[in-house]
Amino acid sequence: MKIKEVEEKLGIPRATVRFYEKQSLITPERKENEYREYSEEDVIRLQKILILRKLGFSVSEIEDLFDDNADLESLLSAQLESLEQQKKEINGAIEICKQMKESSVSMDSMDVQYYWNEIHEKEAEGLSFFDALSTEGQIALYKAVSKIEYEPGYGPRTPDVIFNPISSTTKKLGSFWERHSVMQLILVIIVLALSLAFVIFISNL
Repeated sequence: MKIKEVEEKLGIPRATVRFYEKQSLITPERKENEYREYSEEDVIRLQKILILRKLGFSVSEIEDLFDDNADLESLLSAQLESLEQQKKEINGAIEICKQMKESSVSMDSMDVQYYWNEIHEKEAEGLSFFDALSTEGQIALYKAVSKIEYEPGYGPRTPDVIFNPISSTTKKLGSFWERHSVMQLILVIIVLALSLAFVIFISNL
């Protein structure tokens, strides 16, 4: 079947089908005219992908499942645990959000100490809230894998540790030269001498 038929059968946009093709999760047969021909097996495989994606599985996890590098039962157990934790976080946040909304709280009028205590009391009762540090850590890890790191309040930047190893080296060198001013002077003299020698050499040509 053609891609239009797949779109109509599954109720998904063409871009979604193309995305999973680019990820090599589905590989439809190409005919001589370069048109892709989708088999019933391709459609079933795509349905499996979409089901797992709706359950929160990542593309890499789905790849591992298809390649027999992961076990579905184990991943489902881990996903259930993750979803249960997210549900707790959402429940705690929902309760405080409702309180703040009903009280018509603004940034200026917010009773910081009251809500600070409320959150800690509810955490003691077993409710959970979003962990800002944990969330930032997850974002940093995800973006680093994607070759981009997001720094809260500043947007995307190149991760120093992975993609900018020169940065830390430069700082160390800078610190070294600050402590060794005599060496700086010697280096400058050497550079000037070499530059002068080069100028003399060029002028004699």
